[in-house]
Amino acid sequence: MNILAGFSHEGLLQDRYNNLLISHERYRAMFDNIPLAYMSMDENAAIIDFNNAFSELTGYSYEEVYRKPFAFFLYDKKDVEYHINVTFPRFKRKGLSRNQPWKLKHKSGREIYVIVHGNVRYDNDGHFIQTHCLIVDVTEQRLAREECQRAESKAQLILDVISERVTFHDRAHHILWANKNARSNATNAGIPTQQSCVNEQDSCDKCPVNRVFKDSKAAFGEVQVQGRLLQVSAYPVVEDNGELSGVVQVARDITEQRNLEIELLRLSTNERRRIGGDLHDGVGQELTGLSFLASAMANQLQGRGDPLSELADKIVETVGRARQRMYNVLQGLSHVPEGPDGLTKALSSLQQSVQDLYDIDCYFQQPRHIA
Repeated sequence: MNILAGFSHEGLLQDRYNNLLISHERYRAMFDNIPLAYMSMDENAAIIDFNNAFSELTGYSYEEVYRKPFAFFLYDKKDVEYHINVTFPRFKRKGLSRNQPWKLKHKSGREIYVIVHGNVRYDNDGHFIQTHCLIVDVTEQRLAREECQRAESKAQLILDVISERVTFHDRAHHILWANKNARSNATNAGIPTQQSCVNEQDSCDKCPVNRVFKDSKAAFGEVQVQGRLLQVSAYPVVEDNGELSGVVQVARDITEQRNLEIELLRLSTNERRRIGGDLHDGVGQELTGLSFLASAMANQLQGRGDPLSELADKIVETVGRARQRMYNVLQGLSHVPEGPDGLTKALSSLQQSVQDLYDIDCYFQQPRHIA
C-alpha cells in the first residue's frame, strides 16, 4: 500500500514538473519574442539573462553577451565609471531604477540611445539576487530631436544675422521667441522678457500684430518703439486644424531712411525753389520786358495804320504764351503746398494749367478727402 502511495506521489510530482516546464517554455517563448529588450544582472553587474530583443539591439549573439559586464556595452568611458561607481551601487541599494539614460555601443560601432527601467530581486533575508531591467530604444527619437535642434540652430543663425527684428507672439500676446537683433534692442531699451507689447501706439487697433490676432490675416504698418520708427510686417501662424497659434512680427528700423527721405525732400525743394527763382528773375523778367516792348510797338503801328501791326499783334500773343509756359514751369517746380489740402490744391492747379496750356477740356474731381 505504501509502495502504491509512493508511486502515486512521484507521478503527481512528475506531472507538476512537466506542467512547470511547459509553463516555463511558454513564458520563455513570449519573453524572447517581445519587442522590448530585457536583461538581468548579478551583484557584479554581469549579464546573466537576456532576451532576443537585447541581442538584436546590441548586435551580439547569446555567447557574446552572456556573463559580459553591462559596462562592456556602454559607449563612453565616463559612463562606465559612472555606472560602476554611482548608478549600479545605488540601484542595488534602492531596489529600483527609472528613466536611466545610457548610450550603448552596437557591435558595428554605432551609437544606441536607450532608457533603462529596472527592479532588484531580493531573497527573504533582503540579500541581493539579481536585477530585472527593461530597455527602451530611443535612438530614432534622439536622432530626430537632434536633427530638429540642428535645424532650429540653423534657423536661429540665419535669423540672428539679418538686420530685421523678428519676434514670435503667442495667443496671449506674449513674446516667446526673438532673434538677436530684437533681443539686443529689447535689452538696451529695458524691455523685460515676455513683454506683452513693445509697440508704442495711441491705440492697439493701429498695431499690425493685434490686427492679425483679430482677423488672422497678414498686416503691415509703421510703429514707434523707443523713439525709433519701425516698418512692421505681421504674419499669422496657423495650426493644421486652422486655429491661430501665434503671430510672427518682422520689424525693420527705418528711422534713418525716413530721416534721409525728409532731408532729400528738403534739399530737392530748396533746389527747385532756387531754379524757379533764377528762372523768374532771369528769363521771366526778360519775357516780361519783351512783352511790354511788343505791346508798345503794336500800339504804335496800329495807330499809324501800318500793315505790320498785324505781325506785331502776333508777336504780343506769342510772348504771352511764352510767359504762360514759364509760369507753368515755375508752378511745376514749386513743392506741393503744406497742409492737409496741399495735394488737392496742387492737383487742381495742374488741371487748370493743362487746360490753359493746351486749350483742351480737363477736369479734376475729388470724391472724398485725401488724408
